Amino acid sequence: MSTQGDTHRRSRHRWRRTSSTVATGAVVAGLLVLSPGQADAAGTTYTVDNSTAAGCSDTPTTGQPYCSITAAYKAAAAGATITVGPGTYNERVDVAKAGITLDAPAGATVDGTGTTQLLYGFNITGGNVTVDGFTFTNQATAGVNVSGADSTVIRNVTVTGSATNGIRVVSGSNVKISQVTAKNNARAGILLAGATNSTVSSAETFGNQREGVSIQGGSGDVVEHVTTHDNANTTTADRLAPGINVTNWVPSAGAAAVPATDITVQRNVSYGNDDSGIQVYGGSQNVTVSRNLVYDNGDHGIDFSMASSGAVVSNTALRNFTAGINIESNAAGAGALATVADNVAMNNGNGDGSSTLLRTRGDIRVDAPSVAAGSQIDHDLVFDSAGQTVLTWGTTTYPSLDAFHKDVPDQEVHGLYADAKLDANDVPGAASPAIDAADAGAAGFTANDLNGNGPVDDPTVRDTGAGTPTFADLGALERTTVPANDRGPSAS
Repeated sequence: MSTQGDTHRRSRHRWRRTSSTVATGAVVAGLLVLSPGQADAAGTTYTVDNSTAAGCSDTPTTGQPYCSITAAYKAAAAGATITVGPGTYNERVDVAKAGITLDAPAGATVDGTGTTQLLYGFNITGGNVTVDGFTFTNQATAGVNVSGADSTVIRNVTVTGSATNGIRVVSGSNVKISQVTAKNNARAGILLAGATNSTVSSAETFGNQREGVSIQGGSGDVVEHVTTHDNANTTTADRLAPGINVTNWVPSAGAAAVPATDITVQRNVSYGNDDSGIQVYGGSQNVTVSRNLVYDNGDHGIDFSMASSGAVVSNTALRNFTAGINIESNAAGAGALATVADNVAMNNGNGDGSSTLLRTRGDIRVDAPSVAAGSQIDHDLVFDSAGQTVLTWGTTTYPSLDAFHKDVPDQEVHGLYADAKLDANDVPGAASPAIDAADAGAAGFTANDLNGNGPVDDPTVRDTGAGTPTFADLGALERTTVPANDRGPSAS
């Protein structure tokens, strides 16, 4: 098993336009500049460049760019594009007009340093707004705030040093956040609260004081291809910074909590966080956690708790401080209802026994109320290299599957107790028992793995999996380098 997360970090290629097609206006330093007579035309482009050489003005004549983003926005009609040149802009931009594109093709920084009462870098309330290519730093609350706006696109953005969340989305639907770096913010790197059918993808979050990504309330949201690591609460001794968090949302003081529903957390890498790698809390319903790699986290690898329901399938959980996959009840004793299948979980929950933080043990744990609620486990591979606890069922711990089956013969019927023999990239090695052993019919199963690869049949290995295909591998990653198949599909 590698200890370097860099192997799995996504390359975040910053999308940049090299040219644009324009109908009118003058071009200065490669940027389109509109004359004042074009100031109310929708679909046109307004240029901002505060560099000394640009000779900018916030009441420009033909050939001059605007000095501030705000002045260009005020001149623009709905549907316009505002192109911002390189530089640092100390301002808050309130975007209420629909269809505005704010584009910094060569990068631009919106900096809250030295400003007063500028709560956000960009505050978006208009629909169909696109933000592309900016860095937001040192904002008094969030770098980018989206409130009740549908179809917002935020991409190629870095947010750092915000006094609360890096990116904050409240309500709205079809919000797309991608190619984003959110780091060193005082709360969550990326927060979606009450958003629906929205996506966080191909992002990196680290060094935040709370969650790397937090989904609160809402429905139909997806978190995928996110690398989140080293988020940590440094202000108290509490573990408060999981990599990815799914929980309920309280819209206002005294309001009833709204559970998150129909959420998908897939193909992410979460490591080195002071809390769990991925946690599902607050009675969240129908949450699927699949094809994630979670390791070296300060609490669980995956924590599915507080009367939540859904599936934990095809994940790899390694060396997390407490139970690798934890299925747990809420404070009132209501169990979580989860299907746990096709996971690889090794060397979890057997850390320093003297630590008061080591509350749970083993690779997979299902507490008594969650057992009573009907949670199921099967087709998982568990292993502890020191021969310590691998399973906790109810209140009893077990060091092996054989010991477990003496008490609980109807769970982990197809489970394995064996070293998964993962290679340096956490892929099953050539002799791994995880090869061709997954149940593709398990609830929440998805064929494409963490890297987007589908199952490949190894002709030298007997298929012991179920469903279609019968040769999917256990865990987050499929082994795709296999011997040439000269004999057709392997026997099942």
